[in-house]
Amino acid sequence: MANIQITQLPSAGAITGTESVPIVQNGVTVQTTTGAIAASPSLTATFLTKNQEPTLPNSRALSGGTGIGLVDGGAQSTLQITLNAASGSLEAAGTGIIAKTGSTTVAPRTLSTTGNGISVTDGNGVSGNPTFQLTGIAAAIANASGTGMLAIVGSTTIAGRQITGTANQIAVTDGNGAGNPTISLANNAVLPGTESVTVPIGATGARPVSPVNGMLRYSTTFQLFEGYINNAWQTIAAGSGVTSIATGTGLTGGPITSTGTISIANSGVAAGTYGSSSLVPVFTVNAQGQLTAAADTAISATAIGAVTSVTGTANEITSSGGQTPVISLPNALVFTSKTVTGGAFNMASAQVASDTVTTNTAAQTLTNKTISGASNTLTNIANASLTNSSLTVGSTNIALGAVSLTLGGLTSVTLTQDPTTNFQAATKQYVDNATSTALTYHDPTQAATTATLASITGGTVTYNNGAAGVGATLTLSNALTVLDGYTLLNTNRILVKNEANQANNGVYTWATGGTVLTRATDADTYGSSTNQLSLNSYFFTQNGTVNKGTSFVVTTVGTITFGTTAITFAEFSTSQVYTGTSPVNVSGTVISLTTVPVNLGGTNITSYTVGDLLYATGATTLTKLPIGVAGRVLKSTGTAPDWQLNPTFLPVVLHNGSSTSIPVASGFLPVLLHDGVTTVNVALF
Repeated sequence: MANIQITQLPSAGAITGTESVPIVQNGVTVQTTTGAIAASPSLTATFLTKNQEPTLPNSRALSGGTGIGLVDGGAQSTLQITLNAASGSLEAAGTGIIAKTGSTTVAPRTLSTTGNGISVTDGNGVSGNPTFQLTGIAAAIANASGTGMLAIVGSTTIAGRQITGTANQIAVTDGNGAGNPTISLANNAVLPGTESVTVPIGATGARPVSPVNGMLRYSTTFQLFEGYINNAWQTIAAGSGVTSIATGTGLTGGPITSTGTISIANSGVAAGTYGSSSLVPVFTVNAQGQLTAAADTAISATAIGAVTSVTGTANEITSSGGQTPVISLPNALVFTSKTVTGGAFNMASAQVASDTVTTNTAAQTLTNKTISGASNTLTNIANASLTNSSLTVGSTNIALGAVSLTLGGLTSVTLTQDPTTNFQAATKQYVDNATSTALTYHDPTQAATTATLASITGGTVTYNNGAAGVGATLTLSNALTVLDGYTLLNTNRILVKNEANQANNGVYTWATGGTVLTRATDADTYGSSTNQLSLNSYFFTQNGTVNKGTSFVVTTVGTITFGTTAITFAEFSTSQVYTGTSPVNVSGTVISLTTVPVNLGGTNITSYTVGDLLYATGATTLTKLPIGVAGRVLKSTGTAPDWQLNPTFLPVVLHNGSSTSIPVASGFLPVLLHDGVTTVNVALF
């Protein structure tokens, strides 16, 4: 058979897999089918190819990732793997810290600092790791130890400082910064200076609404100082209460008890002129503000402690100028670890964290904010914008901003003051006072004067006004021990109402000895309470020949200034005083009897035994006859009754029972009288 080339064969149709084809296996030519060849095992070797080859299932194609590319040199050349974009730019960059400057480029960079307080070494990282370090003041602060406040004392040094105050003037707590320093007036402060201290000045109508004890002011109404003492305003009269003026440190001439001259003592400082164009005077001043030493020192920045330079913190304080430095805030102000506690800021808008702060006139929406009603006032808020748009008083519901002329369902209303104008509600105390005698009842007095104390004691009387009446005293040269027939006891209250100087009248407390009377504590200040004295203050007198049972009231109209205002009393009422004559006793409101004598219709006997009989033993005396032994009869002895065994008379017995037995003695027959109905048996013994 002639050799035939494959290309000379006719073209095959669609392969079905059943066609027979020859193959060589193990050197022997055998036949198979096209379907068997297709189902035979595929190539399992791994191939690295330039492109994906579908005919080689286990082949792998080369590809580049980020920064790596493939360059095909063509047939019979090379397939080159190269760096591109930023990776290629990195290979071409110089030394130093590398920064990516674009999507495909990098550039070397060097770490650096600006301004004072910090420096960097090896900023490009070539010679070593970049190192940042503090310098100057910042380094000094970082190296400082301990706690407290710091002050700059040199260009690169700091020192601890503490806030202190002047003794007896300014008190400082936490002055070292352990807490927030608090500066306040010292307790019992001593005010420095030599001129004056001005207290509040105003008319009576300008007094504080809620005064407290200890307040002091100058009243233009009274042209006097006044103080709030014991819950009432009281004027402080000029010239009262001072008996001696002593001179303190730096003064001479005291003590002054009447008139005298107070002079400044010599301090030992040489008189003369100090200071010149080249000298600065140096003075030593004591706590009284006096010069105790004086000298000159040459003018130099060091000698006089002058400021030679002023520096500011970067981005916080700027300074300029030499001899007259100017300190100001920089245009770009940076707050770092700073707290703003007050002041006014003018800014159109500021960003705080994620919130924008605007001016108070700009529209702004508040989210998750709390507004304190104690320090803010909300206006123009419609009721519809409120969760609770009304309030209920009693059982009456009232919309906010609305008016209700009637209220229902109220059980009680507490008012805090009496009415002052028509149509105001009246308090209970106002009604009680209006419908009563308007008297203010005080504890009673044990006795009251009937004349001046001088005439009662026959001696002199000296008045001392104390502190505007508080603690005021009457001192007697002759002791007062009996007043209006009543013997006084320690702490007794007495009413003094007849003094020639009526400003000395009042209620006083008597003390053992009787030479010093002290104004009672419920009548030594002006006011309408039961612990004060004013018009209609009422006092009842418990003892005395003349004044017992008499009550007196104060008739002084208007404000009472103790020691100045005449204090007058009027008799308000006199109680009927009852006394008893034995055997009638009167003790207060109790009337009782003791043993009543026979001549007043009594027996003069206070106790009895069952069966006792009373009989007269004289014209004005009664006595008791004890009960006799059973079975005895009462007979006369000629001078007195007596119980005897043998009667010498015929007994008469009245009987209304069903039966009775009557003993008969010595053979006498008793006669029985009965009611004519009941049977009576008579027995003889």
